[in-house]
Amino acid sequence: MPTIGSNSKPAYVYDAQTDTWIPVGPGEHTHDYATSAHNHDSTYIAKTLTTTTGDILYASSANTPARLGIGSSGQVLTVSGGIPSWATPVASDSITLLSTTTLSGVQKVIISPISQDYTHLEVIMQDFDAGSNSFTIYFKLNDINPTRINHTFRGSYATGNYGAFLEPNFSGVSNRQGTIFIRIPFYKTSGVYKTFHYFGGYFTGSSTVGQHETTVMGSAYYESYSTAISSIAIDSGENNWDSGTVKIYGVK
Repeated sequence: MPTIGSNSKPAYVYDAQTDTWIPVGPGEHTHDYATSAHNHDSTYIAKTLTTTTGDILYASSANTPARLGIGSSGQVLTVSGGIPSWATPVASDSITLLSTTTLSGVQKVIISPISQDYTHLEVIMQDFDAGSNSFTIYFKLNDINPTRINHTFRGSYATGNYGAFLEPNFSGVSNRQGTIFIRIPFYKTSGVYKTFHYFGGYFTGSSTVGQHETTVMGSAYYESYSTAISSIAIDSGENNWDSGTVKIYGVK
């Protein structure tokens, strides 16, 4: 047993497991954490592991602490390769403009190629016109007529085995304005029969309210046709397109 005199000296406790006396009281003394039975280096995480505000501690493997630096504004914490990481979130149903095409000078416009990096396609036709007489719009996936169309035009319903999905019946009028929205789901998915759905409206320029405002909606189906869609054809039926814009968007 050590003797504690009148001078300031540390107190000791006896560790029977290691048969050593360990200083615990006041006074100068040292404690070898790395070699003593109480190895704090292997028990506690050094505070110097974190260097920056926002650091996160995680285990990169069993009993191995590691530091993950703070991410950027807007990033979210995710998992990559089995460890935490920061990543920019992907917006649900994100939409990307793939192409813009002008309808002019030809009867049929074929838009190709179409990116295969998305899940669905959305097509918007705006301010279209094709001659001073009546015309019918044919919308075709891969330039192929649909097997069947269910079509509502000015409130009347029609169904048929043809490719026309708009029947404006324009006769000698001008200043046509309108927008048609078409959605093509799972356009690139193999084994899925192709279809498209549409709705919209247009105005023929008449000054008589209610006489030449038209709404249209419907859907088209391709029986036993599951080929990925790489092109879209828009045909005016018999006249050349005078004007119009077609925008195609990819949807993830």
